[in-house]
Amino acid sequence: MAPYFMPYFTSCHRAFRLGAIAVAAALLSSVACAHNDVVPYSNGTKILTGGHDDLASTTDELFSVFGYDFGENPNDPWVIGDPGFNNSSAFTTSFPNAGALPAGTLELSVFSGNYGSLHYWDGTGTSAAFSPVASGVEINFNRGSNNLRIGGATASGSLSIATISAAGRVHNHLQTSLGAGGSGGLFTTLGAADGIYAFGATLSSGGLSSDPIYFVFNAGKSEAIHDVGIDFYATQTVPEPSCFALLTLGVAVLAFRRKRHR
Repeated sequence: MAPYFMPYFTSCHRAFRLGAIAVAAALLSSVACAHNDVVPYSNGTKILTGGHDDLASTTDELFSVFGYDFGENPNDPWVIGDPGFNNSSAFTTSFPNAGALPAGTLELSVFSGNYGSLHYWDGTGTSAAFSPVASGVEINFNRGSNNLRIGGATASGSLSIATISAAGRVHNHLQTSLGAGGSGGLFTTLGAADGIYAFGATLSSGGLSSDPIYFVFNAGKSEAIHDVGIDFYATQTVPEPSCFALLTLGVAVLAFRRKRHR
């Protein structure tokens, strides 16, 4: 998805601000229900992320909030095979650097900044209200024998997603589980209270790193509530733009397609 911006700029013309409000509304409405693989790639100076939906065969060059649902398999409701990381040349050839990554190890690291640790919202109220998850509850990312647990006070930690060859391609999925207690990939108690769980992370490969991206997991709530949680985290990706960036965004929105991926 495209980047967001703050609603007021002291250095920009009033007309730009009015356009910004309209663009923000359109973009916030589009991010909801985005069940996409992460598409990591490089522009030569940093790692960027897009989103790809296999079922809908749609791809976005810029995407930073990824939503997934626990409970899709009723026989194993607290374990899912997402997120995925996929920058196949089949749908990234128009991206910068043809959608490729620099050779090295693609790593995911817990974001140490705002809303980086695991946060929870019970889905009630007229707007999302996330706070650090109760002590003991964690999300675990698993890849092979490696695990990364993220709780309400987690501010560091990383997980290797894949070794990136000179071709610069990756297609791997992590296994995600939610629970409390235990160690590694085994929870003493699998599952947690219904609600929305989310945390932030950065990606790195070949000496380059990304801005934070966010993973927003739905546990037992409606997709409408999940949407509200996703929209909340979309506002956390807002950079401080220049007037030029705002103009660029205004042009980009003319070609914007609203997609709701289920």
